[in-house]
Amino acid sequence: MSDPQLAEAAALERRGEPFVLATVVWRRAPSSGHVGSKALVMPDGSMLGWLGGACAQPAVRSEALSALADGRSRLPPG
Repeated sequence: MSDPQLAEAAALERRGEPFVLATVVWRRAPSSGHVGSKALVMPDGSMLGWLGGACAQPAVRSEALSALADGRSRLPPG
């Protein structure tokens, strides 16, 4: 596993720690994120990785924390 976010996700999973793996699956210009970019979102809202700039991060953080709360994955409407 060469992707640092995937390696950390595997370690968190082994320890039984909750997290969300967020992945960019589409983008709209002028977003600075790229398809395939990943970040881990922790229960305290901290993020490891980069999905895009100041516009994307709050939305990703909010959806990730909701996913942690209800256990359901998300795919925002495009």
